Amino acid sequence: MSEIIVDAEKVIMALDKVEEAMTDLRAVLTPGVFHKKVPRTQRNQPPQDTSAPMILDLDLSKVPFKIKGGSSARDTDPFAFTFLKNRDGEPWRSSVELANAIDQYGRVRVGRFVYQLSKDGIFIQRVVFKEES
Repeated sequence: MSEIIVDAEKVIMALDKVEEAMTDLRAVLTPGVFHKKVPRTQRNQPPQDTSAPMILDLDLSKVPFKIKGGSSARDTDPFAFTFLKNRDGEPWRSSVELANAIDQYGRVRVGRFVYQLSKDGIFIQRVVFKEES
């Protein structure tokens, strides 16, 4: 058998660097990004959110919503999205107010649209509000 020699001090220093990087990563990510593991049987079923969205009056004219393919969204598009954060990990200035409202209420209705975070927490999604009859 061959003997493996490990420099314990180097290993400890490497683990300290990993721990520091994870702390920095957690500080950048918003609450709710880390998800519990869901059993495979429940993964295919979207969560049933029966609560009505909070109705707010926000100016979202400067939020750069996109449609699939990357084109700018129009008011007639039934679905659109925008990134929650920029490359530095900071929320976009144009959508900070909306992001804070979504963080506080979960789902937010502004005008004829409902806004919420995507499952992975990377995007803010916009869909047309449908009245339940």
